Amino acid sequence: MRYHLVVAHYTRDKLPGRHWALAAVTRGNPWAEVYQIIGNTDSYGLEIKTVQLLRSGSLRGGFEVGEMDESQLDWLKDTLSKVEIKHNDPNWHCQSWVIDAVRELRQPEHSDKITIRPGITMQRIHDELAAEEENWEMGETTFLESLVNARG
Repeated sequence: MRYHLVVAHYTRDKLPGRHWALAAVTRGNPWAEVYQIIGNTDSYGLEIKTVQLLRSGSLRGGFEVGEMDESQLDWLKDTLSKVEIKHNDPNWHCQSWVIDAVRELRQPEHSDKITIRPGITMQRIHDELAAEEENWEMGETTFLESLVNARG
């Protein structure tokens, strides 16, 4: 079974901007492994949990950045748990962590475990997620809805 590594895009109650997380998602399966930074600048930490993605009322879509075999889930968890978390830096946040994580996963020594799509930049992720949010606002199907609801 193949997992799609997706930047999931969420609204945040009473806070500006959007929350980003990484999600390992399989086609046609509502459950996903989500890796995200939670807390405040002085207490950030990595949270890893299994969720039903489409049950979140704040999910606004996603953008696929890579793909891997299900046998690599433990490796992914271990690798992402080693991505640096910066504290007390007002310019560092969940989106910074996602970019740092993708940068780490793109390293040549990981190419036998995961394939990261070429041309992934912070600007491209922003642009793709803005388009996804617009689709969501217009009642169109988002990438994650298509992936989770896919048959076969």
